[in-house]
Amino acid sequence: MLYFAYGSNMHFGQMRDRCPSAQFVCVAVLKGHRLAFTRYSKSRGCGVADVVPQPGGEVWGIVYGISDNEVARLDKCEGYNPERPRCKNAYVREERCVYRDGDEGLCVVAQVYF
Repeated sequence: MLYFAYGSNMHFGQMRDRCPSAQFVCVAVLKGHRLAFTRYSKSRGCGVADVVPQPGGEVWGIVYGISDNEVARLDKCEGYNPERPRCKNAYVREERCVYRDGDEGLCVVAQVYF
């Protein structure tokens, strides 16, 4: 799976702890959104990042390749269970086009947590 990471998941060490198969693919931008800190982590004692819609906005991040057998592990770290109703999840995972190196001619289809 290709995964677009922003916030703390851009830290390669954290990603490797969560998904040992994680491999850097490229730097990319998610258009039409902005970075926000809409949630609070009790375990970390701080705000955690989210991306929210904003016309003209951009969120830069990292695209990782992750083994399909580790997707459920990442979902759990992100508080997402595809079998729960949307309102019961901390995040939801959706497929989006992100642009490699910000070039709108280079769309990379990746999973993003919202």
